[in-house]
Amino acid sequence: MSKPSFISAECPECGAFFDRLPVDYDEDGTAYAALEVAPCTHAGCGRFLCVDCLRYNCYACDRVVCASHSVEVMESGKPEHYCIECAIEAGEYPAPKPPQPELVYAAGVQMEVA
Repeated sequence: MSKPSFISAECPECGAFFDRLPVDYDEDGTAYAALEVAPCTHAGCGRFLCVDCLRYNCYACDRVVCASHSVEVMESGKPEHYCIECAIEAGEYPAPKPPQPELVYAAGVQMEVA
């Protein structure tokens, strides 16, 4: 029996259906649908975005970010999308606050825990 060259698959992120995707095989003969995706470049996001996923290229640095990590900024009366890091640098998004020390009360004395 011959191995299939094409397969249908669904994007796990947005659910878009793709028909006749090329099939890649590993050395064990396991088949994988070759769906082209781009990772969201926001640290810790972990989303892989297909061409149908809602995603943006940062206006400043051109990195791909998902909708959750995009900041819309008006540029010359037109909305542009920035990644959070570039939006902070441009002063269009609040910088994250540094972590506050944890306060512990022991025997009536307040102490900071690092």
